[in-house]
Amino acid sequence: MGRIISICNQKGGCGKSTLTENLGAALARCGVKVLLVDLDPSGNLSIALGLPKNSRNTIESLMRSVVLEDALDFEETVVHHEEGMDILPANRLLTGMELQLQTLEDSKTVLRDVLSTIKSRYQFILIDCMPSLGMLTLNALTASDEVLIPVQPQCLSVEGLQELMGTIAKVRKTSNRNLKIGGIVFSLDSNVRSNERRIKEDVRAAYGNYVRIFDQTIPNLSSIAQSQNTGYSVLKNEPSGRAAGIYRSIAETICKEDNENEKSIISQVAIV
Repeated sequence: MGRIISICNQKGGCGKSTLTENLGAALARCGVKVLLVDLDPSGNLSIALGLPKNSRNTIESLMRSVVLEDALDFEETVVHHEEGMDILPANRLLTGMELQLQTLEDSKTVLRDVLSTIKSRYQFILIDCMPSLGMLTLNALTASDEVLIPVQPQCLSVEGLQELMGTIAKVRKTSNRNLKIGGIVFSLDSNVRSNERRIKEDVRAAYGNYVRIFDQTIPNLSSIAQSQNTGYSVLKNEPSGRAAGIYRSIAETICKEDNENEKSIISQVAIV
């Protein structure tokens, strides 16, 4: 229980919040408990799910409680969404936490301490990371079991992959040796331009031997962008649409993998 996945890429505009929102909704439809953590001061994930911008109870307040060694008021902070997901929202207050983390000795473990208190309640916790490799993102990677990387098949997005891989390697050495790469998901893909097809082939050639690259590709569809103005995922707005089917397929892949891992653990315990 409690598989924590960071949705991470320091490149902005590559679909991190969109993937977090819709994958979370798809996982919830698989019948599992899901928590979404908005770790971006822009609060794009929170806004897309219809949450108010000015809330004082956010992921920042929980992290501040850890820093001050106060009791965590999780029940006052978590928001229960109509689509079956729980959300820890964010807003611009999180910017102050990013600055404060730079002054702390245990600066990378604050979010891990927050999530450790509630990890057992959920089968999946998805963290929407901000578009940088700063202290908040390092906290997310330190708290996570794995990283899911959305990549738009464009040169600038792909060029940042190497830097992100280097950051993941450093986190493994310093604060989370068990962190693994869950996979690369191509996003905002028109699949019609020859340069996009070439970039996808280059990514598969460079990383495909040691990183899973999902067969499912998230298309650049207007229906996905339009859903972000409704407070609901594309799975609720267009449940029979192409985009909803792709997110369901990714969620089913992840759930199946999780079930197989759980069976493997049970078998090993039985043998012992």
